[in-house]
Amino acid sequence: MASCIDSSSPAIDPARRRALVPESLLMEGVNVRISARKGETKGPTSALAPSYLQANLIVLPSGYADDFTRFCQRNPVPCPLIAKSATVGSYNALVSWIEGVTGEELATDIDIRTDAPKYMVYKDGELVGDQINDIKTYWTDDHVAFLIGCSYSFEDALKTGGLMPRHSRQRRNVPMYKTNISLCPAGAFDRGTYIVSMRPYRKDQIERVREITRPYLATHGEPIAWGWEAVAQLGIKDINKPDWGDRSVDDEGCNLEPARGHGDELVPVFWGCGVTPQYAVMSAGLKGVVMGHAPGHMLVLDCRDDDLLRNRFERGKNWHTRHRFLNIQFDDEIACWAEPSGMIAQRTNVYSCIVNSTCVSVSNATWLKWLNVDPLSSNSFRRSNHSKAFTSL
Repeated sequence: MASCIDSSSPAIDPARRRALVPESLLMEGVNVRISARKGETKGPTSALAPSYLQANLIVLPSGYADDFTRFCQRNPVPCPLIAKSATVGSYNALVSWIEGVTGEELATDIDIRTDAPKYMVYKDGELVGDQINDIKTYWTDDHVAFLIGCSYSFEDALKTGGLMPRHSRQRRNVPMYKTNISLCPAGAFDRGTYIVSMRPYRKDQIERVREITRPYLATHGEPIAWGWEAVAQLGIKDINKPDWGDRSVDDEGCNLEPARGHGDELVPVFWGCGVTPQYAVMSAGLKGVVMGHAPGHMLVLDCRDDDLLRNRFERGKNWHTRHRFLNIQFDDEIACWAEPSGMIAQRTNVYSCIVNSTCVSVSNATWLKWLNVDPLSSNSFRRSNHSKAFTSL
């Protein structure tokens, strides 16, 4: 039975709600960006501009840009790279890393320095600016911004499916936790672990949650773990003491706890989280000024989540051959692969990996052999037992 240890703190925070512009005025990504730029929107962006793509932000000195790009490629589940500054020093133009979507389609009227509601700033690995309104005074001509996919982007799909996350309904921030899942190193980014976000669901809802979120590979995809046993497996010490965000509570302010046999109990469900790059930066102790969004306070873009799925489908129909292998998964089950010769794999279960620098879905070990890849080879791909993902080594 859940216990209310802090019922004096309401589940729906009136002060935070007052800090938000009415949602009816924030129905598009550009509305949220301009509102944040004016200092009007200051709270978490979950539930704002429904169906519009939201992005985590990390801004680095240019000397670390190549290493960070490789870091994202090697860790696509927590760090799905969707865009970066068009040039070194550019804060108002993007180059897209999503095939079939241009930088202009992602966002035009954008100022990376002002358009997230809150920011974090680190100097030589130490936090020097916490929850600040903009980063104009810290930005230099040597900085490069990276946008990482955010799981807020599929919350509208969950809502449409009758599975609206309760933190979104309550206008609270999603809880985020450090884990014991090691990241693949890349250059200066040689340490750190996954950060995960958590949304509770009933056990009988989990398969549907997985199905809905599975196609959204650019925004972390399906959950990496779920259930009470996952809390210990991920190395999370206390589910009610998140490292970032708000603890998950019901509408009476009661904690999330095991129901001990009740059939309708909620269990924690965990996704990769775009706060991971900021934690990796803190762990690496990079020199210079590094900036990022405050956890939960995202950049909201102009591209919509269904645009990503539609583009993937169109690429499949057209049999692009820019990459040797092509994913055309456009529903919850089908994963077809093609070579220029037109070979097609059968329907199978899907995992994630990197092929020719593109984050795509692959099948089980049998079909990896069909792809002429040894899944156990130390110089090809390695499967993570935690993330059910293949990561390029």
